[in-house]
Amino acid sequence: ILQRSNTALIFINQIRMKIGVMFGNPETTPGGNALKFYSSLRLDIRKIATLKDGQEAFGNRTRVKVVKNKVAPPFKMGLVSISLIFSGVIWA
Repeated sequence: ILQRSNTALIFINQIRMKIGVMFGNPETTPGGNALKFYSSLRLDIRKIATLKDGQEAFGNRTRVKVVKNKVAPPFKMGLVSISLIFSGVIWA
């Protein structure tokens, strides 16, 4: 249905920490393995700074890392500034 209607379905999830992990990544996402398996694109988005004009915050500087990509090469990383005042994204 999504392909015929040219629609993107977006799931948002959060990261939890696994307890007692000695090796590997202690971060995990709740909800089972279905989203990890069936998704075509998975992004790890993290806030790295707040954009300010004097004392007033107007956006966030974020790091976007491609965790999984079935349609292009994975494991790329970039920085994105998200402006909350102008309702737009500034690509950097």
